[in-house]
Amino acid sequence: MPVIAVTGTNGKTTTVRLLAHLARTSGRTVAYSSTDGVYLNDRLVEKSDYSGFGGAEKALAQPGVEIAVLETARGGILLRGIGTLHNDVGVVTNISADHLGLLGIRTLDQLAEVKSTILRITRPRGWDVLNADDPRVLAMRRIARGRLWVFSLDPDHPALRTALEERGRGMTVIDGAMTVLDRGESRSLIDLEEVPVTLAGISSHNIRNAMAATAAALGIGLPEEHVIAGLRTFVLDAERNPGRTNLYELGGRVIVVDYAHNEASMAGLVETCRGLRSPGHEIWLAACTAGDRTPEILRAFAYIGARGADHFCIAELLHYLRGNTREAVLEGLRAGAEEAGVTDVPEYVDELTALKEMLARAGKGDVVAVTALSQRSEIFQFLGKRGAKQIGPKRVLQLVRRARSRAYI
Repeated sequence: MPVIAVTGTNGKTTTVRLLAHLARTSGRTVAYSSTDGVYLNDRLVEKSDYSGFGGAEKALAQPGVEIAVLETARGGILLRGIGTLHNDVGVVTNISADHLGLLGIRTLDQLAEVKSTILRITRPRGWDVLNADDPRVLAMRRIARGRLWVFSLDPDHPALRTALEERGRGMTVIDGAMTVLDRGESRSLIDLEEVPVTLAGISSHNIRNAMAATAAALGIGLPEEHVIAGLRTFVLDAERNPGRTNLYELGGRVIVVDYAHNEASMAGLVETCRGLRSPGHEIWLAACTAGDRTPEILRAFAYIGARGADHFCIAELLHYLRGNTREAVLEGLRAGAEEAGVTDVPEYVDELTALKEMLARAGKGDVVAVTALSQRSEIFQFLGKRGAKQIGPKRVLQLVRRARSRAYI
């Protein structure tokens, strides 16, 4: 039974869910563990944060499983270790500032060392799939036990050539298409506009997630045509990928519900909002995050959001203070916004209240984004009652092309 372990700071859950979808598209029975629970195919076996040892145990124990995809988080590794003796594929998405100051991890280099653990147990004939655009991830190639498969948005990245010279493989984007590099040859797989998870090619982090998942799927031997079919049919909706760039339309406004909770994920959210915004229209953004972040991370998180939005506000997470104080969290977020030159920062008691207030003020054609964590279900219910429509791949493509145009239609 092939085992794929996925780690990194951001993109783990989306990559795991996409990999599971690719496996199911190929007719395989797949079990996967994630921050949302353990699943057998599309069925939720047990709901909780199972991104560690316990999730691996439950996923591997499922009846009839043919492929296991395991989200492997920092906390699980440090507290109980890894739940498998070997991986057939190890995937590292990225390393960025998050959860620093917890469980003895104080620096990004220490965080990278913890997450690189999964590469030490990859089988020699397996694959280690690494993000070459992240220097700390690329440096992990020195300890990787499997064959090297690197991915990059830059087709001229030196790491791609190095991987090929070492009989590894590469994945990149050439002429708008996801492309495999193997033994000196390039093979175009699919145009990014046909891959819904990339949001018609505007979401850099999701392009990388798609490349990582594709490399891992091909690495365990899934047929290429099945992988391509799966890439075409995996959608960022509230059912298949809840809380990860879920898009709605309501009264001519585009609504983005996303689990951005650190610097890198906030930068990805801002990139998405800008890619969907038509010329002459505005971005409204409500930011919230748990309290177990350092003051530096809180400031940087808010700074990126405030710089990227036309209107920025704070939503509180009073049930996720995690040992911090309400005042300290607000102070860190306000300081970040102020560094971005934004001093008028409304504060709301929760994410749903913030979303309602932004919708009341936003105009037709504006983009309204909320970093939903504790009230994800309530937000989805509210949008459903208000008559909001989920945005599918065809509509995303229309919005992206409209945003690239000079006129709002």
